Amino acid sequence: MYKSDTFQWVWGKWDHYGTLKTTLLPIATGAVVPRGTHLDIASTDEHEAALGSGSAIGIMVQDLDEEGLTGLQGFQDFTIGKLDRNVKQPRPVSLRVPHVGAMMEFEGLGTLGVGNLVVTSGTGSISSSTAKRTELSVTMGSLRVAQSGDTVLYLMEKADVTLTTVGNVRVRVKAVGHYLNP
Repeated sequence: MYKSDTFQWVWGKWDHYGTLKTTLLPIATGAVVPRGTHLDIASTDEHEAALGSGSAIGIMVQDLDEEGLTGLQGFQDFTIGKLDRNVKQPRPVSLRVPHVGAMMEFEGLGTLGVGNLVVTSGTGSISSSTAKRTELSVTMGSLRVAQSGDTVLYLMEKADVTLTTVGNVRVRVKAVGHYLNP
């Protein structure tokens, strides 16, 4: 089982897609792009990652920031043997592609964008009362209810999973064979 505060593999298999460079991913000063963010291949370079919008090639399995191991926290994590250390931008990050039927949990709060894994306000917002089997997609790396023209990646399994952080929304989703939402 793979777990962090905001993303967890619950059940099922996955394939390792490989790695993509992160030069084009937007990171604000001092911010972190968290594991669980959906990435796609950039339209300008097949070796570069872009935030998944409407579709995604895989899920990032490492946090990405401006310091990686060069910062104090990164050094401390390395010293104690932490395995899931942050990666420094623009170094490549690993992507996993869930098999059909695999289940994951995502937690977040707010609008779409870097650092938020679940859209809870605005277009495509998800709440703890979102119905089971609701079609889900991604935009700017964040999970949301699929809109017309989006590629459906998941179906909602459970929208009121026990929270890690009070006030957030934590959802369990099931991977499906990708199809276009009409």
